[in-house]
Amino acid sequence: MSRAENLKIFHCADLHLGLKFSRYPEDVALRLREARFASLERMVELANREGCDLFVVAGDLFDTLRVSARDVARAAKILSGFERVVALLPGNHDFHAGVADDFWKAFPRPEHGRLLLLDEYRPYPLQEQGIDAVLYPSHCNKKHSEGGNALSWLAAAERLPANFQIGIAHGSFEGLSPDIVGEHFPMTARELNSFGLDLWLLGHIHLQFPQKPGNASRIFFSGTHEPDGMDCAHEGKRSEEHTSELQSRLHLVCRLLLEKK
Repeated sequence: MSRAENLKIFHCADLHLGLKFSRYPEDVALRLREARFASLERMVELANREGCDLFVVAGDLFDTLRVSARDVARAAKILSGFERVVALLPGNHDFHAGVADDFWKAFPRPEHGRLLLLDEYRPYPLQEQGIDAVLYPSHCNKKHSEGGNALSWLAAAERLPANFQIGIAHGSFEGLSPDIVGEHFPMTARELNSFGLDLWLLGHIHLQFPQKPGNASRIFFSGTHEPDGMDCAHEGKRSEEHTSELQSRLHLVCRLLLEKK
């Protein structure tokens, strides 16, 4: 099966690198901070081993825009180890503030050009990278959305020719996460499906959705790779990484790969 007919994606989100864990003793906090970087390294290794074409970070790679330059450089170096294309979306914790954004301007870009920062509301064709797909990203441009989301540009956006049309966004989701005042870029399945894309890869919610993906599934939250702390109420996904294999426009096979620590 050629790459034009087959696309394998590694989808993750909400790594929150640089999270201080200030509630814990410093030795414990250090171990928790390091665990997040170690998880990113394992993700890249797993994606390479599985022959993934695309590595998607659907928002909140970093916990804040005040992450140290050392941590930013370390994350960029880890991501540069992926052998194909990395697509990196700013989330609400590491939002892209437009022309005045100094944080993402300083993000190291590997010379090979395989790391794409999805910081514009426009289609990103991947044919030049050898992938017959177009990405339609909706990055967060602020910490709180004040009632709306970042999807409105898609209504009038041109659909570029490609075998796979993939949406990437970050925010809350109706029926899955509470967002009473709509401050976390709220989305609904009806709205996402209305754009007619083949697949949506989402971030923000720290739980995997759907729990049991099937052939008809088109909307995915990867879940978080590490629990938020020792008192985390949900199970997280400490070692379960989410990959999606698109085998044709009309058929999607999703599977979960378990990497034991």
